Amino acid sequence: MGLKGGFIKVYAPSGALVATFDDANGPGIINNNVEEDGGPTGGGTLMGTGYKPGVVPATEEGVYSVHISYPDFVYSLDFKAFNNLDVGQPWTRAADQPATIRRVVLAWDITISQNAAGNETGSTLLKGRVFSQDLNCIINNNGNNASPSFYIQTKDGVLYQIDFTNVDPWGFPLVSNNVGLTNDKRQPYISLLEMQITKERQIYLKWWLVVIIFMVSQARDMMEPV
Repeated sequence: MGLKGGFIKVYAPSGALVATFDDANGPGIINNNVEEDGGPTGGGTLMGTGYKPGVVPATEEGVYSVHISYPDFVYSLDFKAFNNLDVGQPWTRAADQPATIRRVVLAWDITISQNAAGNETGSTLLKGRVFSQDLNCIINNNGNNASPSFYIQTKDGVLYQIDFTNVDPWGFPLVSNNVGLTNDKRQPYISLLEMQITKERQIYLKWWLVVIIFMVSQARDMMEPV
């Protein structure tokens, strides 16, 4: 954020833009792995070990959208090598965040709190509130194995953990949604198939769609999906 035009924009359920964070020295920046582990607890009245959060009060009911991005990608300028970091490896923004290319986000976090901001006394950090319908992961060149974990939650609340072990991708996008299959009006199909068989009696068969949601972990601070 704040490097090469990087920004965070937050949109209300109505679609209105309610916050923009793009200051290289402003709130919302995670400076190192210690702040990543500490979460949004820096500054405020808590003065914790985490980062100083960019706070957006929720004034509407519904799902808020958070966009973390850069200006338009330019292949000749932005398609450059960067150093890969192992999971759990110490890092700092100054040393490890690529400052000259617009395709890498070193660390990010979205936390939902209740009663107050996460860095204020009396706040409660809530779990199970953040999901992604489109997650793009990238590793610099092949030959650098990765072992990420992702979470899938079914409609009835059963949580599954999917572990990739030593995969060797260059990039791997994950795409999902929170309603499953839809018609052209984006309305979910509650029943995929209904057959009525009439012989001596009527038999009704219904095949019900199981809806799954790809969940992303908050960071590596809680080791739980949020």
